[in-house]
Amino acid sequence: MTDTEVLTIYSAPNCMGCKMTARALQKAGVKFKLVDLTTLSPEAIEAFKAEGLMQAPIVRTGEGDQWSGFRPDKIKQTVETMPADQVDEALAKIYEERFGKPMDTAKPTQEATQRERKPKPRRQ
Repeated sequence: MTDTEVLTIYSAPNCMGCKMTARALQKAGVKFKLVDLTTLSPEAIEAFKAEGLMQAPIVRTGEGDQWSGFRPDKIKQTVETMPADQVDEALAKIYEERFGKPMDTAKPTQEATQRERKPKPRRQ
């Protein structure tokens, strides 16, 4: 998903599914725009209903996918289709939150890799 393809979450006040969807996407590093359903016109709400989107949250991706309700399967699918650089940024953010320090993204040198593979001597 590129910056021009913003994911939009239409949420309702005090909606636990809305909060869980936003939290899961935020934790995964997915950029999204949050829109309060109560600020939309009745025509917009009727348009959602006509498309079969009957409960909050209503999520629309930049690729044209959409769903309603808390859908962990769709959230996972959205995260899996993220470009690798966004996934790396998200993982680094999660690592830093968990361990309190930046993730070391440097690749190990060939010497260090060979050292790790060397078998340890047996004790007699």
